[in-house]
Amino acid sequence: MPSVLAASSAQSTTASLVVDAPSGLRDGQLLFAVMSMNSSGSFADMTAPSSTWELVGAGLNTSGRPRVKVWRKSADFEPAAYTFSKSDGPSGVITLLALDGFDPAAPIHITPSYSTFSPATTSHVAPSISPTLPNTLLVCVFTSNSPSGSHSTPSGMTEWADISAASTNHSVCTEARAGTGSTGTRTATASSSAVASTLSMAVANQTTTSVTASDTASGSDLVGLEPVVALGDTGTGSDSVSPGTDLAVTDIATGSDTVDAGQWAKQAASDAAAGSESVALDRTTFADLAEQGSGDEQTAILRATGLADTATATDSAAAVVRSTTLADAASGVDDVRVVDIPFTRVLPLRSGPVYDLVVVARVPQVAGPPAFIEVDPIEWKQIRYGNTLSQPQDLEASCLISSVTDPVVQRLRRLSDAATELWLYRNGKIVFAGPLVGWRTSGESLTLSARGLLAYLSLMVITKDLRFDQVDQFSFVTTMIDQWQVLDYGNFGIDTSTVGASGVKRDGTYLRDELHNVAQRVAELGQRINGFDAEVDPATRKLQLWYPLKGVDRSSGEDAIVVDARNITSGDTLCSVAAGDLASEAFGTGTSSGASGTLFSARENPELRARYGRCAVTGTWSDVSEQTTLDAHTQALLDARSEALIVPGPDVRVTPDADLANYSIGDTIAYDLQAQLGITGAFRIRHQRVSVSSTGQESVTLEFV
Repeated sequence: MPSVLAASSAQSTTASLVVDAPSGLRDGQLLFAVMSMNSSGSFADMTAPSSTWELVGAGLNTSGRPRVKVWRKSADFEPAAYTFSKSDGPSGVITLLALDGFDPAAPIHITPSYSTFSPATTSHVAPSISPTLPNTLLVCVFTSNSPSGSHSTPSGMTEWADISAASTNHSVCTEARAGTGSTGTRTATASSSAVASTLSMAVANQTTTSVTASDTASGSDLVGLEPVVALGDTGTGSDSVSPGTDLAVTDIATGSDTVDAGQWAKQAASDAAAGSESVALDRTTFADLAEQGSGDEQTAILRATGLADTATATDSAAAVVRSTTLADAASGVDDVRVVDIPFTRVLPLRSGPVYDLVVVARVPQVAGPPAFIEVDPIEWKQIRYGNTLSQPQDLEASCLISSVTDPVVQRLRRLSDAATELWLYRNGKIVFAGPLVGWRTSGESLTLSARGLLAYLSLMVITKDLRFDQVDQFSFVTTMIDQWQVLDYGNFGIDTSTVGASGVKRDGTYLRDELHNVAQRVAELGQRINGFDAEVDPATRKLQLWYPLKGVDRSSGEDAIVVDARNITSGDTLCSVAAGDLASEAFGTGTSSGASGTLFSARENPELRARYGRCAVTGTWSDVSEQTTLDAHTQALLDARSEALIVPGPDVRVTPDADLANYSIGDTIAYDLQAQLGITGAFRIRHQRVSVSSTGQESVTLEFV
């Protein structure tokens, strides 16, 4: 049955919550993190230290009630302390629980169920849930907006934390339950009357698989243990294996072992003729040199597993998923009573993340940023959202018309009267935000369309003469945006205050009468030689400009993102040197320039011309009136066509080592599809489109620069 072995807590009013790891924490244990924050904070600001923490649930985002989020992770070489983040100012508390005896394949039997209480009361009731499995652990959390408060412990429960910050208190309690069915509610009495939020959830019991095995010199075994274990023996050696997550072991007559174990990199064990063994596991080495004659013994601790060999005895072992002892002798007969599961090197799909789509009212103000009010969530059926370098994000979400709440329906009926945005949360973090630009219906289905925050630049026009003389190019951008956002009702909440300098200085003149669109001018500046990439962060609404390029090279090293046969779901690939895809000459034209006529620019690539022959590409920029700007555009047009166009892909599935949280557009990743045809190497991501099914599974379409 699941049980809590240790707990730790911390509190803070700053943006960081630093909490120690529970005492005695061991690899393989289940860690829960429960964070509570008072009602003045933002759900979006409540984040875990890294993507290895999986969001279990986020409480009801109800105005005036405290916020509660729960994450989990499997302990694996854990640090001494963790830093969680929240809104700066509102008080917050956090508690970590370390559990054992849970089901590692599906530890969460029932995800959190929430209740809120307003007006203020001292009776805070966690909702009833109904486990369908025996021997579960009930976990309840009681959170209130009360200074220096406390909660009583509900009858029959064990309290692991009752901690307060300036205006936040939470109590975390558990109870072991043998039976199934309704748990009934649990009530904690607060020391002072306060608004509150509560939750109840259930952790599943550990499952057990029994294995009996013995080997002869000429036999071979195949043993499948939950989740996936493969074992094959030949020759005269004796071996013992304790499975972790994914484990494959193959023995040959000379006694050489290789081990490939799921979450760790590569792990190897070797048996020499003298009988000495060593097991190298990531950053830890286990060795046993005390082997005598025909017998040998070794004990290696790996996620609470045991390893022992004896050359003269036959052993019987009961395998409990993560705790297994298996030994072979040369005189027995194989007897395996486990379903055989073939070993595979294909990585498993990660469990689907939690996506929440929320309709948000944007209320314009005469001066200053608009107010944002969350209206209601959307019960979506499918979501598709895309990110492209230096272009606005885009999003489409479908749902049933009948599932849309009345407040949202009223906004959709009069979109021109009520400015509306869509915010998309992925595991509690905003990954898309921007204006709702329209909707369409088909039968009972409703599809909503939205653009990212960078799209607001398309609504801005330069309304006064702007002249720049050797000014940093980033100042061009912030000045154009700010001159619009200082106008009455012109502020869309885009924060330019943190933009620094690129070090590239330019001259430029933008006259009011020329009717310059800000989005077009920003795009034009970014596309010049020594230009930049631009976006508006959906979570913070801060303008972000990168020089010379956005992104990180993630194609090599320990944390490399590798897309290959494990991830690629479509082998379709395009290679093209057709007209317009490869060019040694580029010609461009701009607008009229007085008596000299239309601006003209020519650029060349002599090296490509000598190798491939002379081939041209052209471009026209009707809004470019300066020769230096036109030359920069023409050179960029040529540079983009210096090699054959290769479009790998298109679809990639999300796996633990290629999670969306680990890379983004602009990053360079390793791609390996057709080594024979040269479709392998490092590629920089230009566009990324994510499709999310109703089950939460993600598929990604990538396009490369």
